[in-house]
Amino acid sequence: MVFPASLCLWIAASAISKLQCRAQVGDEPPAVTVEFEIHRDIDSKEIKIDGDIMIGGLFPIHEDGSPEGRHCGAVKPDKGIQRLEAMLYAVDKINMDDQLLPTIKLGVHIMDTCHQDTHALERTLELIRSTFAMEYTQKYRCRTYDSPFDVAIPKPVAAVIGAASSQVSAMVSNVLRLFKTPQISYSSTSVELSDKSRFGYFSRVVPPDTFQAQAMADVVKQLGWNFVAVLADEGSYGEPAYEAFRLIASRQGICISIYEKVRRYYRDEDFLKLIMALHKERSVGVVTFCHEDNIRKLMKAVVELKLTGRFAWLGSDNWGTKRAAVAQHPSASFGAITIQPKSGVNEDFNLYFTSLRPESNHRNVWFDEFWEKQFNCSLSSLACKAHSLQEHHVQEAYVSSVIDAVYLFAHSLHRLLLDNCYGVPFKQCNVSKHIDGEALLKYIRTVKFNGTNNEEISLDSKGDRKARYNIYQFHDLHKYYVPVGEWIGRDFLKGLYQFPCATPGNCCWTCLPCNTETSIMPNKTSCIPCKIGYLPDEYKSECVRMIPQYIKWNTWWAIVPATFSTFGILASLFVLYIFVQFNNTPLIKASGRELCYVMLAGIIACYCMTFPLLNPPSKVSCGILRIGIGVSACTIYAAIFTKTLRLARIFNAEAHQLRDLRFLSPIAQLIICSFIISIQALTAFVWIVVEKPEVVVLYPTRLIAIVSCKGAAVMFPISMIFNILLIILCTVYAFKTRKIPENFNETKYIGFTMYATCIVWLAFIPIYFGAFVDCVEWPMFAFQIQTTSLCICVSLCGTVALCCFFAPKMYIVIFQPEKNVVRMKKEHIRTMQAMRDHIWNLQ
Repeated sequence: MVFPASLCLWIAASAISKLQCRAQVGDEPPAVTVEFEIHRDIDSKEIKIDGDIMIGGLFPIHEDGSPEGRHCGAVKPDKGIQRLEAMLYAVDKINMDDQLLPTIKLGVHIMDTCHQDTHALERTLELIRSTFAMEYTQKYRCRTYDSPFDVAIPKPVAAVIGAASSQVSAMVSNVLRLFKTPQISYSSTSVELSDKSRFGYFSRVVPPDTFQAQAMADVVKQLGWNFVAVLADEGSYGEPAYEAFRLIASRQGICISIYEKVRRYYRDEDFLKLIMALHKERSVGVVTFCHEDNIRKLMKAVVELKLTGRFAWLGSDNWGTKRAAVAQHPSASFGAITIQPKSGVNEDFNLYFTSLRPESNHRNVWFDEFWEKQFNCSLSSLACKAHSLQEHHVQEAYVSSVIDAVYLFAHSLHRLLLDNCYGVPFKQCNVSKHIDGEALLKYIRTVKFNGTNNEEISLDSKGDRKARYNIYQFHDLHKYYVPVGEWIGRDFLKGLYQFPCATPGNCCWTCLPCNTETSIMPNKTSCIPCKIGYLPDEYKSECVRMIPQYIKWNTWWAIVPATFSTFGILASLFVLYIFVQFNNTPLIKASGRELCYVMLAGIIACYCMTFPLLNPPSKVSCGILRIGIGVSACTIYAAIFTKTLRLARIFNAEAHQLRDLRFLSPIAQLIICSFIISIQALTAFVWIVVEKPEVVVLYPTRLIAIVSCKGAAVMFPISMIFNILLIILCTVYAFKTRKIPENFNETKYIGFTMYATCIVWLAFIPIYFGAFVDCVEWPMFAFQIQTTSLCICVSLCGTVALCCFFAPKMYIVIFQPEKNVVRMKKEHIRTMQAMRDHIWNLQ
C-alpha cells in the first residue's frame, strides 16, 4: 500500500518528541537519507487507558473556538462530557462482563474534536499513528546519527467510536479508511455517509438523514404547513439533508419559500441578517438542519430583533432535545417541534454519572473543567465541591447511542474471536497481534444484539440503522421537551396539534392573514371568525364569551369623580346649614330662601348622580339614572328660571301695575317651580313605563364588551332636552335683568351662573359624543372617558351654581355680617325704586 509521503511523515513524526532522524528502507544501505524534525503537541489533553484491545473515541468536549480565534471554546456539559462518560461506562460494564469478551480488557484512547473538522483530523491522526508505526516498523526505523534508537510502539486502536457531527465524521472517515479502521458513529446522520465508495469503513447506530427528511416532511404535512423556509448548515450534514428534504417535499406538495445556508464563519451580525431575510418572507414555518450552537445563535437573533412568536420551528436531530440550544432564549423557541432518533434513558448510567466527583474521577482529564462550568464555581472552594450532579441532571439524548456503539463493537469483536481463535486464549491467538479491520467491519454490519432499550440493534449493508424517531415539542425551561409523537416509516403513533393557516394548493407563494384576535384556527387551514360577543381562547381553538367591562371603584376613572362629588355634597350641606342658621336675616330672606332650598336640593341630587353612574349597571341603577339626571338638573334650572322671571316681572312693570302683580309670593314661586320640575319628572316616568330599564351588553369595538343600561346612548340626550330649554330661558332672562340696581345684584350672580353653565355644557357635548371617535387607538378607554366625563359634568352643574350663586352670600353672611341688615324703613315709600325695594323685602 502506498501513502502520500506528507501524511506518513506527519504520523511518524507525531510518535516521538523533537528528534532528528533518518529514514532507511529495510536493510538497504542509506543511499537516500531523508531528515525531518519529529514533534507533538504536548498541551493537547486526551484520555488513554491501556487494555488488551484499544478503542478510539472522538467527542466534542468543547465548542468550536474558531469565532474567537481558537481551536476550542467552552466545555460542552451534555454533548461532550456525558457522551464521553457513557463510553467509559460502557467499557467498564463490558470489562466486568463474564460472557462478553471474557478475559479481555478493553482500553480507550479518547480525543476532543472541539466540534471542528480540521481539529478533529489532527486528533484522528494522533489516534492512528500507532497503527502506522506498527505497520511500518519493519520498513522504516529511526535512529540517531551515532547509535540506534528504539521507539516504543503503542497498541493500535481496533475501531473508533465517533464522531458526533456528520461534517467531522466525513473528514475523519477519509483517514480511517486508509488504515482499514472501522468507525462507528453515535449521532452522525448525513446522507452522504451512506456512500460506501467514499466512506467504506463508516457505520452508525442512528438512521441516516434520508429517513429524517422523510420524517420531517411527514411532520410538516401533519401540521398542515405547505409553505416553509429552510435553514441548513453548510457542509456534509446540512446540505445533503436539505436536498433530501427538498425532493420529498416537492412530491408531497410542500413549497419552500426560501433556503439559506448557515456558513461556518457566521458571526452574530450574520445571524441577524439571516433572521431578517426570513422575516421578509411570508412563511411562518421554518425547518432547520443546524447543529445546536447555530440554533442557539438563531434564537438569540430572534430575541434581539423582537420577533419572538414570528416563526414556528421544526428542528432536525441536531436540535433534538438539547437544552443548550434553547436555555438562553426559551421564548424564541416556544412551541418548536423537534425530532430525534428513538432512544431510551439508561437509568444505570444515571446512577453512575451522578455519583462522579472531581476528587475521585481522575481518569477524565476534562472533568474538573466541566464541574466548574456546570456549577459556575471554582474547585478551589469547598462550596464548589459540595455540589452534586444529582442537581437537575437530565440524561443527554445520545448517551444510549454511545453505549450501543461501544456494545456493537464489543459484540462484533466477540464474534470475530469466536470464529478465528477456536477456543484458544486471546493472548495466544494470532488475532491478538493484529485485528483485521476489514474482517471486523463485516461482523459490525451483520451482528445483532439487544441494545439499551431492549430493542434489536442491527445495521444494513450500508452500515445504517433502521429508522425510528421520537417527536418532541419545546414547552418551557421546566418541562423542556415533551414527547408528542413517534415516527416509524410513514406512520404516526401519536397526533400533533395544528399550527397557522396557509392557502391550500401547490406552491401558492402567499399566505392569507388570519386575524387571531377575532378568529380561531380549529384545523389545518381554517380561519373562522368568532360571532359578535365572542373571542378566541388562549389556544385559538374555540370561541369563548367575552367578559363585559365596567368601571371599577379602585380605578382613577371612579376615584376622581367620586371624590369630587363627595366634596360637593359636603359643601352643599354646609351651605344648607348656614341658610338654616341665618334663615331670618335680611340677606337670606332677600335671596328668595324657599327657591334657594330647592336649588340646594337639586345641587345635592346632581352630586349624588355620580354614584349610580359609576356603579355596575343594574335595573335599579338604570331606573334611577333615567329619572335622576334630568330631574336633578331641572330642579336647579327651574328654581333659577322662577327667580329670574319674578325679577323681570317686577322691574319691567310700570308704576301703576306694581300693585296688581300676582304670583310673587314664596308659595306661588314654589308652585311655579314644582310645575316646571314635574314636566321633566313626568316625562321620565312615562319613559320608564313604556320601556322598562334593562341591563345590556354593548360592543363599541370588535374586541370590547361593555355592560350598560339599555338606551344609555339616547337616555342622556332625551333627558336633557327640557333642561337645555330651561338653560336658554334662564340665560336670556339673566341677561335682560343684568342692569337691575345694586341692591338687587343677585341677578348678576344668576347671570354668572348661567354663563358658566353654558360653557360647561358646550365643552361637555364634544367630549361625551366624540369619545369613541377620539379613542380609536385605545378603544378600551372610550366608555370610561364617556362615563367619567358625564359624572364630572353633572357635578359641575351643581358646582357652578354653588360657587357663582351661593358663595357670595356665604361670604357676606360669615365674613361681613354688617351688610346683612335692612337699609330702608317700610313707611318711606316715595319713589318707584323704593317701591320695588319694598316689594322685594316683603318676600
